[in-house]
Amino acid sequence: MAELSRRFEVNANQISRWKQDFLSRNVEIFQTKAPEENLESEKEKLHAVIGKLQVENEWLKKISRKAGLCVN
Repeated sequence: MAELSRRFEVNANQISRWKQDFLSRNVEIFQTKAPEENLESEKEKLHAVIGKLQVENEWLKKISRKAGLCVN
């Protein structure tokens, strides 16, 4: 414990608390889905939102030009 404390510049009591927390919750921790498993579906949702916003933005630009409100 002393070696870890010196090596990582962390109080030995803190390391002990982390170890106790881990040992009491290790089943819960390893049964939880890793964030990477959810990233792909979240990425797909965000790409869909971006695409929708781009279409809406282009439509608004077109309407604004026709109405004479946009000079671009």
